[in-house]
Amino acid sequence: MPDGKGTLLLVGSAGGELVVLREELVCSGNSDDCLQEWRRFQLESAVQQICYDRDGEFIVGDSLGNLYAVTQNEILWKEKLQMTSGLTVNGVYQRRLCIPVTSKDDGAECFYPANFQQTVKAITLAKLLDVEKTLSNYVIVATGHKHLLVTHRGQDFGVIPIRTPITTLTSFPGDNEDVVLAAGEEGVIYRLASSQGKDVPDFRFAVEVYAKVTFPASKLLPVKRSESTIAKASDLAWICMGVDGEVALFHGQECVKQWSPASFSSTSTVELGFPVDLALLGSGDANVTHQNGVMVFHDRIHVFSMESTVQQ
Repeated sequence: MPDGKGTLLLVGSAGGELVVLREELVCSGNSDDCLQEWRRFQLESAVQQICYDRDGEFIVGDSLGNLYAVTQNEILWKEKLQMTSGLTVNGVYQRRLCIPVTSKDDGAECFYPANFQQTVKAITLAKLLDVEKTLSNYVIVATGHKHLLVTHRGQDFGVIPIRTPITTLTSFPGDNEDVVLAAGEEGVIYRLASSQGKDVPDFRFAVEVYAKVTFPASKLLPVKRSESTIAKASDLAWICMGVDGEVALFHGQECVKQWSPASFSSTSTVELGFPVDLALLGSGDANVTHQNGVMVFHDRIHVFSMESTVQQ
């Protein structure tokens, strides 16, 4: 993240250390001297997720369900995710100490478990329209359970029930508000939506099925555009990575290209090992052919071309 004096990089560890590295604009001839440790913080547990918020502020989540707001100099606040759940009754989510299965009217049961531990599986920042149709900044959190949390500066602003635990979240600039996508092991990609109408008089956030893949999803990633581009939801370009190394490229809700795990093997047979991460490198314009995908494994890195073009 550029801060006017250089670039900041936050690195988290399984031991809970959060290190702020700073790349100075003026440094010696050795490029290694440009990146220096600026601050080091000790969090309560393993660092799970880091994302940039705004004005030099980062949101960090750990394995014990804590959210932190961090700058290069200090921890601004820390909030623990609430260990509460709820029950869906007539389509409205009620905050209670029970796990949502279905409503009693549908003939299913609601059971009351012992306290379960929230964690931070995934987070994404999004500007969404609130009840007054005003754009507000939220942090969407996947907790490892069958719901998403909508938070603002660590405070809980809503609970969204969902069919499966979510493993990955992403957001895109949209025409009216950001588009937020979520996915998990069932291979369904959900889109976050807000609703308020005759059938649902109370404003609430919910999810709707947006697309599907044939594999368990482990990461969603937007295809970068120029910063000035704000696309309609139907024009969004994004990719989905599977737990075994599958990749699908989407244009809106349509899958336009797929890669199998064999595509990232250097031999005729699929190499053992699960992918660790997926990233995109490229010029950042709307043409996917100008970007390359980078699949990271424990023992190798595979770069592949994004051959399909997304038309505007």
